[in-house]
Amino acid sequence: MKREKKETLLNIITALIAGGIFLVLLFVLKWNIVVTILMSIGIYVGIGMLVKKENRLFGMRISDIKEEMELERRLDEARKDCMVLKESAARIEDVSLRKEAVKLNQTAERIITYLENHPERVCLSGRFIDYYQDTASSLLKRYVEIQDTGLETEEVRELKRNTMDALKSLNIAFDSQFEKLMSNEMYDMDAEMRLLEHTTKMEN
Repeated sequence: MKREKKETLLNIITALIAGGIFLVLLFVLKWNIVVTILMSIGIYVGIGMLVKKENRLFGMRISDIKEEMELERRLDEARKDCMVLKESAARIEDVSLRKEAVKLNQTAERIITYLENHPERVCLSGRFIDYYQDTASSLLKRYVEIQDTGLETEEVRELKRNTMDALKSLNIAFDSQFEKLMSNEMYDMDAEMRLLEHTTKMEN
């Protein structure tokens, strides 16, 4: 099944390229339609054979292109949730709750900035993107919706207390996720400082 999907994707890409060339030759360069059709078919077959043989397109491996597209999709998903966090935090009326929500958003923004600079780490941030940040954005969005109703019942006050507890837990989780993402960098820095200390002692 995966092989069939891959071949279908390659055929679509090849057809789009050949179709684009056909349109340019016919309408821009005003080539004869028969020659244009033959040329486009030849290009379609040629590119198709090349791509299938080398598994490359414009010098890039197809697998690399798909991987980059998936990484960007995951990052875009994280950005959208982060924006919901920011917008919801700004609308929270309770000062203590808003403070926790703002801290949550700030950590999320730092994580996303880090992932944008280190896209190879996106694959390690699945739990943050798919669970923690998604849960946080959904929680705050629903809280703001209830807040805006203006209800002042015991159930709403209980909801506020529970939301505060949840935000504190999420802040701890966000910090933990960020620390895990940064673990390699911190380990490398620690190793470099130890090496520097050892070298300095040896020279002295």
